[in-house]
Amino acid sequence: MVNNIDQCMLYSVAAASVPKQSSTNLIAYDKACTSVPAVVPTTSNPTGANTGNTKGGNHKRQTCGSAPSGSGSQSPMSQPTGITTAAACLAQCNANSACLSFIFGMVNNADECMLYSVAASAIPKQASTNLVAYDKACSSVPSVVPTTSNPQGLATGSSSGSTGSTGNTGNTGNTPAQGQHKRANMCGAAPTGPTNNASPISTPSNINSAAACKVKCQADSSCKSFEFGTITSGGSPVCKLFSVAAASVPAPTSGQSLVVYDVGCSM
Repeated sequence: MVNNIDQCMLYSVAAASVPKQSSTNLIAYDKACTSVPAVVPTTSNPTGANTGNTKGGNHKRQTCGSAPSGSGSQSPMSQPTGITTAAACLAQCNANSACLSFIFGMVNNADECMLYSVAASAIPKQASTNLVAYDKACSSVPSVVPTTSNPQGLATGSSSGSTGSTGNTGNTGNTPAQGQHKRANMCGAAPTGPTNNASPISTPSNINSAAACKVKCQADSSCKSFEFGTITSGGSPVCKLFSVAAASVPAPTSGQSLVVYDVGCSM
């Protein structure tokens, strides 16, 4: 509410790209946010945010893919390496009970994932606008590998063209000539297939990066996807090769921090 008038403005860009407004009463939401308040603004609550006085408990607005804007000096609790998508960063956060939020993006041609023990709204403003924040509870976190044109790794919604030389676009996919949508590669997302749906065809040893795991997969003509991560908190990394697409790789069990890639993913 600005000057006692409720205002609603729609944008064709992610909330992180919405310009700073002249009034702090205006707040931004991404379309994918699952917790948007149905509260009429008042002079004491001009943003129309949930105040926690409604029946059913205290509800807080989630930050899902917006630039961090906190004013504190909170430092990340962890900075996992080898993480190439926001979904993979979320998997790392989910594996750590102390993690409440994370930031992800590409800075100086390097993908960065930082985990925080505070809500995303409290993460300090970053030096690079390529880094966007997510609360752990966000239900729509993209599995898109960042590029120079999309350094935040946001889901663009495009169904044509390609990203990079392999045509790999994370969760957006490509459009074949007949107009039939091809399944998009899963690149650095947490496995979500049914339990016991598929067993690894091989578990190469002494593999310390997802890129090295991909090399092993490419060397095996029956390998269609691979999984990389840790079985236990703080454990040594493991590499597993599968003869099924990444979408069919079984979901990890409690304590495991694993991400999956189709062999066609670019690293």
